[in-house]
Amino acid sequence: MSLLLNQANDHQWVLQGPLNVETIRHVWRKGHHLLDKTTATQIELNLQDLTDPDSASVALLLDWLRYAKKKAKTLKFKHVPKKMQEIIRLS
Repeated sequence: MSLLLNQANDHQWVLQGPLNVETIRHVWRKGHHLLDKTTATQIELNLQDLTDPDSASVALLLDWLRYAKKKAKTLKFKHVPKKMQEIIRLS
């Protein structure tokens, strides 16, 4: 499975596949683009189908959080993988 960032609708997005230092470049700009074009002020990002997260994946999500804030939008994460939660806790 390749890494995909899709919109279920304007305020619900899905990120699925391997998210790591080797794959984040495929979705980094798409996340910014979606934040630019959405009219929703609150977006929920479902991470349930993420695989292979690492510290780079956490950095990507932090970047999207900051970008959303600049755009006066709120980005919330749903179903954060356990491995990613462990990385966040250690950080």
